[in-house]
Amino acid sequence: MSTAKKLLGQTAIYGLSSILGRFSYFLLTPLHTKFLPEELYGTNAYIYAAIGILTVVLTFGLETAFFRHASKSEADPNKLFSVAHGFLLATTLLFVFLVLVFRHAILSWMGYVEQPQYLYMALGILSGELMVAVPFAKLRLDMRALKFAFIRLTGIGINILTNLYFFLLAPLLHGKGVNVPFFNGEHNVEMIFIANLLSSIWLVLMFIPAHKKASFSLSEIKPLMIYGFPLMLAGLAGVTNELIDRMIIRHVLGDFDNGVYAAVIKLAMFMTLAIQAYRYAIEPFIFSNSETKDAKAQYARIFDVLVLFLVVAMTGIAAGLDVIKFFIDAKYHHAINILPYLLVSQLIFGLIMHVALWYKLSDSTRFGMYLSFIGAAITISLNLILLPRIGIIGAAWANLGSHLIMLSLSLYWGQRRYFVPYRFFVNGVIIFLAVFVTFAFCLIDIHMSIKLIVWLVFVAALAYREKHLVKRIISNG
Repeated sequence: MSTAKKLLGQTAIYGLSSILGRFSYFLLTPLHTKFLPEELYGTNAYIYAAIGILTVVLTFGLETAFFRHASKSEADPNKLFSVAHGFLLATTLLFVFLVLVFRHAILSWMGYVEQPQYLYMALGILSGELMVAVPFAKLRLDMRALKFAFIRLTGIGINILTNLYFFLLAPLLHGKGVNVPFFNGEHNVEMIFIANLLSSIWLVLMFIPAHKKASFSLSEIKPLMIYGFPLMLAGLAGVTNELIDRMIIRHVLGDFDNGVYAAVIKLAMFMTLAIQAYRYAIEPFIFSNSETKDAKAQYARIFDVLVLFLVVAMTGIAAGLDVIKFFIDAKYHHAINILPYLLVSQLIFGLIMHVALWYKLSDSTRFGMYLSFIGAAITISLNLILLPRIGIIGAAWANLGSHLIMLSLSLYWGQRRYFVPYRFFVNGVIIFLAVFVTFAFCLIDIHMSIKLIVWLVFVAALAYREKHLVKRIISNG
């Protein structure tokens, strides 16, 4: 097998395991929204937003730093792994200790004084994520893709099966009078945490041999920290931009509104999954062809196809909303009016993922950090301003506004430093029409059959107008 084919195969395994994991958790949404009241679903969203942000902070960018330094010819990968993993184990234990010492103040701030188990379970899940970060990076460095996928997917399987037990099997058996272990007849958000905690414990146990190799050295960890810390800051800004709204909503409006927002935003996840599929399929092609003579022209053509892909997905979701909305329980449907803003925001986010590649292709990665921090600042500011005044639709506006400004800045900076011949007018018209159609489908009471006919006509018109683009991409691929 050639090196290129081996690399492509391993990339597919890593990408598939990541997408499959995200999609599998996504499929649990109908269960969670059906059986959990809005307040508890809001608690779930709040806890996982906090875990997501803290995971980025407390890994300190060391996975990427380890991967980068261990790939150098003169490096000793085993020694670097020992030091990086040992440092994360030590800082994780220190963090756990500090949280336990100040648990009363933390629980009071979070508003969970009566539910301390939420904090302890979240701490366990977070600790598990931190303890396996570098071991997973080591598997990638050693090109052990199958072992990587096996451990990751079995962990996902444990999580999903435990959720199915708590939300389907246990209630069914309990209703028939069977004495079911760990189930008292009531659904609780703790069930989701327990499932994730079991999965985290599994991952930690799978890396016991790796834990035994950990060591601690401040002098040897220093170069890794110098490299990883800026990456952590950029990652922190990025994850804050995507998750902080669920934390702010909870503190400003309460768990009920947070649960409603978190449920509706799940419908926009259909767009997110489409964007992830694009990234895994197209980004390797862009980077592998970045040195060719017509690289920028190809980059622009791929952007054209991406626009078509995203507008078809967005308008398709809106056209089928009368059915798709039942992916979440009916008690959340009263807030569907915020969905078109979230769908358009996700479309803009997909465009950012493509446009922002310029700073990687031109070795100007600091602009990625600038974009992330600006986006996070806008998201936080707009949420704090809008939520008290107009409710959860303010969070949708903030999400959309942040992404629009990030896209504008990326285009402005990128076109000055890495000019790409985008068709701004044509793509702008296509996006404008798609946004109009999406809002009409979501906010106007139109029979679904009419929506689907209009959508098919819209897609056919786009396909006819832009069919040459697809042919050119295929012929050059």
